[in-house]
Amino acid sequence: MSALRSLRSLWVGLGLLLCAGTAQAEKRVLELDQAIRTAEEHAPELLEAEATLQAAQARVGIARAPLLPQLSLTSAFNYGTYNFARGAPRPGGVDPDPFDTRASFSAGLRASQLVYDFGQQWALKEAAKHNAEAEEFRKRASMMEIAYNVRNSFLEAARNRALAQVSEATLKNQQRHMAQIQGFVDVGTRPLIDLAQSKTDVANAQLALLQAQNNYAAGIIQLSRTMGTPSKSDYDVSDVMPGVESEEDANVERLMQQAETQRPEFQAFKQQVEAQEATLRSIKGQYGPTLSVVGSADVQGFNAGPYAPNMSVGASLNWPFYQGGLTNSRVSEAEALTRQIQAQLEIVRQDLRVAIEQAGLSIRAAAAALQVADDLVQLAKDRVALAEGRYQAGVGNTIELGDAELALRDAQTQRVSASYDLALARALLHRTLGRP
Repeated sequence: MSALRSLRSLWVGLGLLLCAGTAQAEKRVLELDQAIRTAEEHAPELLEAEATLQAAQARVGIARAPLLPQLSLTSAFNYGTYNFARGAPRPGGVDPDPFDTRASFSAGLRASQLVYDFGQQWALKEAAKHNAEAEEFRKRASMMEIAYNVRNSFLEAARNRALAQVSEATLKNQQRHMAQIQGFVDVGTRPLIDLAQSKTDVANAQLALLQAQNNYAAGIIQLSRTMGTPSKSDYDVSDVMPGVESEEDANVERLMQQAETQRPEFQAFKQQVEAQEATLRSIKGQYGPTLSVVGSADVQGFNAGPYAPNMSVGASLNWPFYQGGLTNSRVSEAEALTRQIQAQLEIVRQDLRVAIEQAGLSIRAAAAALQVADDLVQLAKDRVALAEGRYQAGVGNTIELGDAELALRDAQTQRVSASYDLALARALLHRTLGRP
């Protein structure tokens, strides 16, 4: 009875698996390029990069503003007593009552224009412009990084789907063997222990399939998050893998040239250096004075009038020629920051060389492993065929047949892993070279 209950639960579980497979077959199939486009539209990381870029562009306007004419309107109204100090001349020679009050009003227009400041503000504007351009390149780098993450998540999900398909095929073979063994047991040509062993193999295959399907479902969830759509996971990934990367066998120097030309991070660093050099020029401009022209027009008077208009025009010269060494220290700081950015650029360049070499090694290793895995799969299939023939002829046993099936499953698993390892290595090279 216990064996009957086990068999019944096994077939119920298999029925659920078949229903799950039917439900999955009805899902839409997501291609890799569709996944990347979805991420470009929904990934919050891109929204962050866009906001950062807009803030940097706004800072260009902030830095440009002091170079343009400055206009301001002022007005003032006061109401109070107007007592005079002892001995001060009195209008009309009469002391006012200590509690007498009067109202005063003034309004005016002020205008100023920076004429020359030894390039301080102009250099700051150029620095802001270079920083905005650097943020533009960083945004492109963010898009490429997101595309790479999508490729990784997509390929990992596709790997898990392929492994689930291997587990499903293994389960079907085990079911077929169990049906054959059941027939042999029924006619008395095989012992009952063979059927028990076959049922165990089927149960193990069922467990492996459940685990593989769970891994695939987890991969889909991770891919949806990478695309910026975590609430949508009602799809299957395509099993069409990316093709060969152009010039993936080229030498490192050639690939380095491509990467330095195509990767936006390098352009961002170059713009950072330009911005820091412009900042340094602005700070050095503080060694000289600042010249501006100023003008004003206003009216003022007491109580109900009359009001007197006045106009003025002039020049303003400001020269903080000594501030306790402040300018010298700021120049030293700016020079050090410039060297820091140049060193960071060299670090990126050296890391890039290592990444290119590692990607090349990974591609060659995965390609070689795939060739070996192809041979192993064929050998494992031949072994299964021989084991089936021996068992049917009565000279083999169910353990031999089960071992052959297990070897085939392991070989197919190795082939799937090798093929997707190759695809992931090519995706890494694609990202390292800065290709869109």
